[in-house]
Amino acid sequence: MATAMSVSAGAMAMSIPLDEYNLVVAGDYKHEGGSVWGTTFIGGNLTGGASEFATTVAPAPVIDSLKVVGDITANQVKVKSGNLVIGGEIGSGSNVELHGAGATVIHDSSLSIDGVVSDLQTASTTLSGMTTAGNMASFNNGAFSYSGDADIAFFDISFEDLFKQNTNFNFSGVAADSLVINISGTQNLNTGSSYNFPGLDLSGNSGLGAEDILWNFFEAEDLTISNPVVGSILAINADVTLMGTLDGSLAAGSLVTQRQIHDYNYTHKVNPVPLPGSSVLFGTALLAFGLSRMGRKKRA
Repeated sequence: MATAMSVSAGAMAMSIPLDEYNLVVAGDYKHEGGSVWGTTFIGGNLTGGASEFATTVAPAPVIDSLKVVGDITANQVKVKSGNLVIGGEIGSGSNVELHGAGATVIHDSSLSIDGVVSDLQTASTTLSGMTTAGNMASFNNGAFSYSGDADIAFFDISFEDLFKQNTNFNFSGVAADSLVINISGTQNLNTGSSYNFPGLDLSGNSGLGAEDILWNFFEAEDLTISNPVVGSILAINADVTLMGTLDGSLAAGSLVTQRQIHDYNYTHKVNPVPLPGSSVLFGTALLAFGLSRMGRKKRA
């Protein structure tokens, strides 16, 4: 089933931290190689082998580009730009390198990820309920289509239907600024490697790009991504294994990977807007939502 709804601007935007962070991990992050191009927030420990962070973060102003609430025991950690903020300890066997001018290690025992995780959980739950009748959205054999006048299109699809054999995802038929794919399914989820994104312009200069797509695994408890993905992944309650490059942000409960995560952050914001004549519903009211563009980064 696919759904879409019109949106309006003007209300306070619901926070989705995937526009600020390239990677958020509520628990432990085991990194066996690869890199995270943007900023990272880890709520548990950073373990594993060699890892690189903040590959494309600007050198000035100096920001906190890697935050780790727990301990660092990974063999080698390179922070290419910005500060490392850590709430725990750096293990004696860990080699931590700061490559940016003016960067430093900041020890902060009060560091907490709770607010960010709560915002992501709220966003995932809220987005999963965004449906309406009378829409013009559809999904068929890998092709997403929406021909209405909404700024954002929502698609409700089961994991099994989404990741079928030999699927070529196509977004050229979506006449909206963004799409959110709400994916149902809880355990033993493995995407397989038989899907692709042929012809998609990551920059968004010729239609929807990597920053305009959000995959919301709102029910997932364990998730294996076995192939590259374009768009941001919201799976904040899941143990995630990432086996393919990601062109987008990622929010996970825990993470194991040796792949690159590129900083095509999800830059759209969602605004809660009560429907006319109604009040906000959690039990007795309704929720409608509006979308405001935060500005799309263009890439050559």
